[in-house]
Amino acid sequence: VNAIYYFNNTIEVAMLLLGLNSFITNVIGLVIKKRAILLA
Repeated sequence: VNAIYYFNNTIEVAMLLLGLNSFITNVIGLVIKKRAILLA
């Protein structure tokens, strides 16, 4: 039971990190686009 719980926990953390990673990537992309528009 402990191993299954740990496994599920690891998947949740991994999914959370992936979601955070894509969110940060999107934010950085938006910032770069805004700066590119300002510089153009």
